[in-house]
Parts: sequence; C-alpha cells; structure tokens
Amino acid sequence: MSQQVGSAVGSARARTSLAIAAVTLIMVGVLLGLFARGDQVLWGDVRMLQWAQSLDFAGLREFVAVMNAVGGAIGGVIIAVGLVGVGFLTGRRDYAALVAIILCLRLIGEVLKPIFRSPRPNSIYIRFPDDHAWTTFGYPSGHAFTHACIAGALLLLVLTIDLRPVWRGSITLLAIALPLLGGFARVWIGAHWPSDTLGGFLFGSAVVLLALAIRPMRPHPVDA
Repeated sequence: MSQQVGSAVGSARARTSLAIAAVTLIMVGVLLGLFARGDQVLWGDVRMLQWAQSLDFAGLREFVAVMNAVGGAIGGVIIAVGLVGVGFLTGRRDYAALVAIILCLRLIGEVLKPIFRSPRPNSIYIRFPDDHAWTTFGYPSGHAFTHACIAGALLLLVLTIDLRPVWRGSITLLAIALPLLGGFARVWIGAHWPSDTLGGFLFGSAVVLLALAIRPMRPHPVDA
C-alpha cells in the first residue's frame, strides 16, 4: 500500500515538473515573439538568414523540399498516424495515445501567428517566388513546431519501445537532427527568420512536455 502511495506521489511530482518545464518554454516563446513581432528584426536574424541562403550545392534543393514536406500539415499527420500505428503494433497503447495527444495539441499552434503578427522575411529573401507566396505571419514557424513535435515523439519511441541498439541510436540521431535541418530548410527558402524557427521549437517542445504531463508512460526495461 505504501509503495503504491509513493509511486502515485512520484508520478504527481513528475507531472508537475513536466508542466512547469512546459510553461517555462511557453513563456520564453512568448517573450521571443514579443521581441520579434511587428516590423522589428532581431539581431542576428538577417546575418544568419543570409549565411543559410549562401549555401548551395547539388541536391540541396531536393533535400530542403523533403524537410519542408515532413514539417507540413500532410507530412506531420502521416508521420503521427504512422507512430500511432507503431504503438498499437508493439502493444504500447500508452505511446499511441501520447502521440495522438501531441497531434491534437499541435493544433494550438494555428492560433499563435495572428497573436504575434510577425511578418516573414522580405521578398528579396524568398528563394523561389514563383513557387511560394506566403500571406500569413511568420512567428512561430509552423513547420518548426511540427518538427519539434515529431522529434519529441521519436525520442519517446526510443524510451518506451524495446528496440535494437542500432535502431535506437539511429532514431535518436534522427530526432536530434530533424529540428535543426528542418529549421535550416525554412530559412534557406526564405519562409522564416531564424527566430521564427526557434519559436516553433520552443512551442513544439512545450507541447511534448504537456502531453507527457497529461498522459505519462512507462519506459521499457533498461536491460531489454
């Protein structure tokens, strides 16, 4: 009985810690958005964007297209549904439920851009003006938001489902690289300032932590 009570207390403390961490990230994201809103351009944004767009080599455009597709609405939903399926196939319905919660919370991001009303980069930075005509605001980046959510779901997959070491390491590396490469892709085509992608990462990470606070999971055995 005492062991069950101790476990419940520990779970409650863990949820509280996760919620506090999520709120902290949201507050940082809000502050960043307040500095980036309007016609203000944060220090370093222009220089970082110009550096990213100075890169050009064979296959880069195709790679950027893939990253943008992954972070788009359709790509994000497809990946989320696939991860939910992995949860069911491996008998980890708690993981499947958690991914579903992350997907639902991701929709909150749709109301953030009208709040901050932060413009995207100037037209001179849009790399393919014939292919893209962005009429919405830029902060936070929705693609970066989605990339962060996917990365979090992948890391939780490694922690909760028993995988071979090679798969565990590969998925972990993918989860770390995805937000960085996805953010670069958005800046490279001129869709966002670097600060827009940073805001997306902050809010996306907060969503993952909130989902964990709502629906905790039991990790797979360490020696598995």
